[in-house]
Amino acid sequence: MNAPNRNEVPQEVVEFTLNGQTVEAYDQMIGEGNKDGNAVVQAAIDGLLDQIMGDHPEIARRVSRPGSTRADEQVLAVIL
Repeated sequence: MNAPNRNEVPQEVVEFTLNGQTVEAYDQMIGEGNKDGNAVVQAAIDGLLDQIMGDHPEIARRVSRPGSTRADEQVLAVIL
């Protein structure tokens, strides 16, 4: 997989923004039980994390270890 260009907005973020402007409010997307909205938000977060990891291989090395989860990556990407 090629690392995303940091000057480009990940497609998942574009879709998240469009969804927030045309389908449902952002706070509704993260509402409990809103599986579709939650999936849109999670995809945007994952797209941004992929971009961060591509731009900062030192972070990717720190979180890419056996047993790490996507939640681990999210927490460490924010902290680092």
